[in-house]
Amino acid sequence: MQELEKRRITLAQKRDRISHELEKLETEHTELFETAADYDEPKRKVYAQKIKLVEKKIEIKEERKKLNTEKLATVIFVSAVKELRDRCENDSRDIDAILADPAVESDDVIMSVWDSIVEYNLDHGTVAEVQNELDLDLIDIEAEPKPEDDPISKNPHRGLDETDIEIVTEADPLEEFDESDFDLYSDDS
Repeated sequence: MQELEKRRITLAQKRDRISHELEKLETEHTELFETAADYDEPKRKVYAQKIKLVEKKIEIKEERKKLNTEKLATVIFVSAVKELRDRCENDSRDIDAILADPAVESDDVIMSVWDSIVEYNLDHGTVAEVQNELDLDLIDIEAEPKPEDDPISKNPHRGLDETDIEIVTEADPLEEFDESDFDLYSDDS
């Protein structure tokens, strides 16, 4: 059991490092995008290439984080299964039978699995996939619905190229306002 706990700690530390690196890359991405808007077309193209490079780095880090989540979830499930088997008086290997056995107090083990999911902020979809791959039915978890947008992108500037970067000038909002557009008594209805 100690080996699993060491593995969990190592994976959690690695996950923290990856998350921190992702935050730095997201910040760098935003700063590059904002800086690019201040320059003319040729210089924006250079920044667009830098932005694409940072986006690729983000994708790689996010994939590493997903793999780390899978490993961490596996360690959590294996630890829980070992704990349940240790509590069982007979030598049953069938987790469903162990969970159904009233002599085995399993609620705190299941709760510890949930606590770990929350503690490490693990993606429910990935945890559900791992549980299915391990052929377990330890916790009742389903994947959270995926957003319609690009799941990787939290940044509205993500995925834009140099032609999408434009300089916004302050315009008078009333400049294009025409009172005739709002004529309530017009026969054009």
